[in-house]
Amino acid sequence: MPQSLPPSPAFRQPKPMIIPYFHLAIFSSVIFSDGTTATADVLLGADGIRSAVRKTMFEAASEESDNTNDNADLKQYIDATWTGMVIYRSIFPAENLRKVDPENLSLREATSVTYRKGYYSRYLSIANGTLINVAAVVGDSSLAGTHYEGNWVMDATHDELLGCFDNFEPEVKTLLQHCENPSRWALHVVKELPFCVRGRVALLGDASHAMTPHLGSGAGQAIEDAFVLGRLLAHPLTTLANMPDVLRVYQDVRLPFGTSVASNAFALGWMLMFMAPEYYDGTRKEENLDDRGVSAFEKDEMDKLKQAILKRWDWMEMGGALDEWKQAEGRLRDKLGAHDA
Repeated sequence: MPQSLPPSPAFRQPKPMIIPYFHLAIFSSVIFSDGTTATADVLLGADGIRSAVRKTMFEAASEESDNTNDNADLKQYIDATWTGMVIYRSIFPAENLRKVDPENLSLREATSVTYRKGYYSRYLSIANGTLINVAAVVGDSSLAGTHYEGNWVMDATHDELLGCFDNFEPEVKTLLQHCENPSRWALHVVKELPFCVRGRVALLGDASHAMTPHLGSGAGQAIEDAFVLGRLLAHPLTTLANMPDVLRVYQDVRLPFGTSVASNAFALGWMLMFMAPEYYDGTRKEENLDDRGVSAFEKDEMDKLKQAILKRWDWMEMGGALDEWKQAEGRLRDKLGAHDA
């Protein structure tokens, strides 16, 4: 992609990871891990869940709060936290499965999800049906917020993957048996940040609101961040002098929404695994059974869970990036007192 961009004095080739940055009122100076430096009027930290920009931002804010006797522990926002979930991923040719099980559901439906308490498995047919994308999640809610030992992303064995889902339907196990080069990802998130802007420095994407994949919205939220922030930076009212105000408008519009989506995604994951507090946990009842062997209690509790799951998608009807931009531009004009500009 860098080769496709037009020449510009503002464009720089990607650099190694940022170590710290030094923020002054009029510029930010960045030190990269290879020892090189850069100075910028505005610093945007789109450097992922392990964001070095977030680390420096909250370390500096924490030092200032100590000096003002503010007891807020701002350093808690520096590191991502483990959710208690891991996800196994694999993509493999559909033809490999078709040779063994031509009637497998994954070859007949574009997507499907299978659930058990503490587990769920999902597949997605991609590349015009030639490939199958598998995501299989294992969760333990008692481990949420604890330290994850080991690498966050690692290769996994077939035995490990199949062992986790040994009690699933034969059709699902056949699907998992064909996973090629499975990997295991420990799902981490960023705590709900109290702010994502400080002076002329702003966070966006996973650096600001890294989330679990249960809503499939992490990348989309990063794009909406960039859309709103980019238009604010290019707005005729924006100047270097009012940049902190402009960035705060971005924060006020995007941070609450992005963190709300992250919260919904986290809650949805536990609902899908029957481990969400106050919702159905998969308990079976043997009285008042219907002809399928399902009790009235189970049907009632499952319906409540279904409604709660659907509610986690309500945010998608809220207007999207264009509405957020209208909000942002209105806030910008209000903040700068330029209603007629």
